[in-house]
Amino acid sequence: MSQIFERIWKILKSNFTSDNINYSYFDITNEDEKLKAEIEEAWKNNFNKENEKWNKKKISLYEAYKILGVEPNATFEEIKTAYKRKVKQYHPDLVQNMGEEIRELAKSKLQEINLAFELIKKEKGF
Repeated sequence: MSQIFERIWKILKSNFTSDNINYSYFDITNEDEKLKAEIEEAWKNNFNKENEKWNKKKISLYEAYKILGVEPNATFEEIKTAYKRKVKQYHPDLVQNMGEEIRELAKSKLQEINLAFELIKKEKGF
């Protein structure tokens, strides 16, 4: 196991460059290059899966305002306050003892709240 970590450490170090630090003493082998490629591929796949989840949950601007419970003419402070109130209300940590299904519902609702807040911020240029 420690050999795997050493190889990963070498790969990570080989990706960093600095004027003050010389990492050229690391000998990156073909096996290390293959491992590096596998790690990068796994990272990309995970990133793409996360993006797919968010893209499936597209909401309209009208729905975003409705989710946060604010009017379209609300100020940024009003929107931020409503967002914080909703996060406190639906945070998964508050229902962690109520079972997996409830926790998943809270997590899903929190993602929806975050998406609504991000959409409104983007639309209003905040």
